[in-house]
Amino acid sequence: MSSTKKYAPRKGLDHLTRASRKAAVEHEDTGDLPTAEEFLEGEGEPDEAASVTVASPVHTLAKTALAAAMSRAQARRFATARGLSVLIEAPTPAWVQPLRRAVSAMGSWDHCEARDAAAKPKMRADEGEAALVELLAAGRRVAVVSWLPERYAPRSYVDACDMRVVVGHPTAAVLRPVIHAATGTRPRRLPASVQGLDHPDFLAAIRTGGTAASAVGRLKATAKARAFVTGGADDAPPVEDLVGYGEAGEWARRVVASVRAWRAGDGPWPAGTLNACLASAPGLGKTTLMRSLARSCEIPVVTTSVASWFAGSGFLDDVIRRMQDDLLRASSAAPCILAFDEADALPTRAGGDDRHASYWMPILGALLAFLDGLGLHGSDASRIIVVAATNAPHRIDAALLRAGRLGGVIRIDPPDAAALAGILRQHLRGDLAGADLDGVAAVGVGATGAEARSWVESARHAARLDGRAMTVEDLIRRAAPAEDRSEAATWRRAVHEAGHGVCVHAGGGGTVKRISIVASGDTGGMTVSMPGEDAMVTPAGIETHVVGLLGGRAAEEALGLGVSSGSHGDLGEATTLVAARHVALGMAGTLVRRSSIERAADVLERDPRVRAAVEEELQRLYAVALVLVRRHRPLVEAVARLLVERRVVDEQAFLRLADLHGHAAIAPRQGVPRHG
Repeated sequence: MSSTKKYAPRKGLDHLTRASRKAAVEHEDTGDLPTAEEFLEGEGEPDEAASVTVASPVHTLAKTALAAAMSRAQARRFATARGLSVLIEAPTPAWVQPLRRAVSAMGSWDHCEARDAAAKPKMRADEGEAALVELLAAGRRVAVVSWLPERYAPRSYVDACDMRVVVGHPTAAVLRPVIHAATGTRPRRLPASVQGLDHPDFLAAIRTGGTAASAVGRLKATAKARAFVTGGADDAPPVEDLVGYGEAGEWARRVVASVRAWRAGDGPWPAGTLNACLASAPGLGKTTLMRSLARSCEIPVVTTSVASWFAGSGFLDDVIRRMQDDLLRASSAAPCILAFDEADALPTRAGGDDRHASYWMPILGALLAFLDGLGLHGSDASRIIVVAATNAPHRIDAALLRAGRLGGVIRIDPPDAAALAGILRQHLRGDLAGADLDGVAAVGVGATGAEARSWVESARHAARLDGRAMTVEDLIRRAAPAEDRSEAATWRRAVHEAGHGVCVHAGGGGTVKRISIVASGDTGGMTVSMPGEDAMVTPAGIETHVVGLLGGRAAEEALGLGVSSGSHGDLGEATTLVAARHVALGMAGTLVRRSSIERAADVLERDPRVRAAVEEELQRLYAVALVLVRRHRPLVEAVARLLVERRVVDEQAFLRLADLHGHAAIAPRQGVPRHG
């Protein structure tokens, strides 16, 4: 292959003109080829009218982009080599026909073909293969223009072609001479964001007889409109201003820095290295994060989901076609972010159930193939950052999370008090400037960012209806609405959460950070603690954590309230952890790993012996929780009374009560588990 060093588009056109004249003499059955001026005027192109304005971008854009994609040596071969087979790879489907006309004008060809996926979406790669192969065997000059040639062009031609030219999205170096030819003036500066526009966008913005400034203005406006395909991104904060995202925020800042470096020419496109799977409970800001990325990176966010693939016929070929349409839509919009929602809806192969494998595996395989090469081979079209979103990361197939595909799970945890105050400040947009929001955040801890936004909107609306300015009290009333539970129900919830806190503290499970009985969604309260260093690592650490989980139920029973359904979530987590000791972690006399930690409880349905062993262990640990609660009943009651009074008890208040009842403080540890 010749050197791939590129040269100026205009100089490239002049060189092609000289080479074409030489080819006209050397190549038989060839008529006169156009000069550079005729080339720009579109003369000699059979499909275009002679009356079109000579400097129209209709005639210059594809030719200039094609010339810029070739080195000088490639251009010489392109125009003069006998028996040459060329494959031109278009950046999007809309470029295929313009590039075919450009190829026809820039050389003498026995056959020039467009594999047009836009005009014929169901085109098979092997269509016309026999005719192409016969032309190659006869030593003819053949050119094929295609988008995704591995999908739409015959494999025999793709593998055996003499020259492959990848035409990328037009850069400023390509657009400047096109704008100058159309307007007679040169643009001063072109924003990098226009590189993601498609062929029709450039033709609509660059108008013959206008000015370079107006053309650039239209290009900027179009690029801005394309950058926010998910809608509403203008009100999303820049990535640099996001709060409460932790590891996900750091990842987002790396994405922005990498894309900006690529735009500035300081680094390559980060192909495959920034893909991620974002995992969180609903309402914790995955959508907001995508919109912020779109705003900061100035690239589109193309969305898809498993549900959208099934929005119609459930026949396998229709589902795969809809999936591929969405993936190819992202390819056409590159550079872009592909936001893939409901990633957990694809079945994982870890469960061993292959009854429906013949249906699901082709879908999963097509997605994996797309991720492996981002569905493309062109340097421009493969500029896609894939971001999956899920509420159940344990259900994601391990193959999707491999390096180079999604690359692992990044969790978004509920915001702490400081992050919640920052989220409130962002949504207030200047309202309550200078006001202390710590009180609102303290009573609202455990809420999602979406809930915090609803507090602000509701408080602002209520104040507007009253004809007054919004106050901090308006926010507090939304963050901690008036208690509508009965006294008995409130006391039960307070005892339950106090039991969690006391069992964590007295059982050596860590440090209690906050206890709340403020209802949030389906949760009637929450205990937040920092676990010990060996929690979830050693058998003893798992046991102390399970005792803390069972402390709420134990407190209700020990204080004579009887058991309730409020321990449903606690029992589920405790059962999973204890089952994991037996079937996933090698902590119960066997080294056989029968399941992942997250799916450990599923084994109980199939194996009665494991179920009996887990039941016995849970009963033993529940007895430990009962002993702790009964021994420290005065502290449980004191914490519960303070919860009824304040609704939220922070770390300092809890430790003061523990000290009054003869308990030493426990040093903070790592992690932030929550007990409902």
